[in-house]
Amino acid sequence: MSYTGTVSNTLAADPASNIVEQIHDKFHQKSTEYGTKLKGYALGLFKLFLLVGIVVFGVQAALGRAEIADVIKEFLIMMVFAAFCFVAIQYYQEWTRYILQKQEIIAKGVGGIGMTLSPIDTGFKILDIVQDAIKKLPSWSVTALVQGLGYIVIAGIILCCFALMTARMLVILCEAYIAMNVAILLLAFGAASFLKEYAINTMRFAVSVAVKLLVMQLLLGVGMSFIDDLSTIVNVDFYNLFILLACAVILLVLVQTIPDTVAGIINGS
Repeated sequence: MSYTGTVSNTLAADPASNIVEQIHDKFHQKSTEYGTKLKGYALGLFKLFLLVGIVVFGVQAALGRAEIADVIKEFLIMMVFAAFCFVAIQYYQEWTRYILQKQEIIAKGVGGIGMTLSPIDTGFKILDIVQDAIKKLPSWSVTALVQGLGYIVIAGIILCCFALMTARMLVILCEAYIAMNVAILLLAFGAASFLKEYAINTMRFAVSVAVKLLVMQLLLGVGMSFIDDLSTIVNVDFYNLFILLACAVILLVLVQTIPDTVAGIINGS
């Protein structure tokens, strides 16, 4: 999955950005390998649970007093759902990849801006602006020393906020790659009617992760464009830096809470 950001080409080559990209690409690569291997195990579990489900259903039907038409109807419903889970296991990676790609297209269409994979780039951009401003302060002045130290501290806190946003984004992306591939094993539970809730929850989880990424992309699309505009300030002073700090903290809180809240609607929490 590729994202386009609003940072400059110089910042895009920053070592911090490269590290984040490498972590992202490594998780994506390994998760694809795991998903291919787990698919075989999932099919094996599916056959086992299908056999157990049929046996349990037969015992319940034999011990119960339901009409034959009701028994046949329940059996057909169980088989249809099991067949759907079998197909979902076969095409799980393709379907989940399609869902993730669709949410990216929707987010870009609604927000009108791509989501940068590394908000930390903006933090380094602000830090560079502050360093340039410190160099212009009078030398050998106690006031200038205190002022420069204050600038660095505030810029460092702002950078930490953007680093936490980057970490949050990386967590959700890794969740999409690793957890969604491991969840293919739970689809095998759909072969047995008394275990189908696990398979249903797996499908809900796939959709919730996509929605979480969608909300994250919309939040960062709006928030980062606003902060990028503020970071182009000409005069670096405490007032402007505190405005940037407040915006960074607010955006961090929104990124930490809103995506999970929206995803919780799908998960039923």
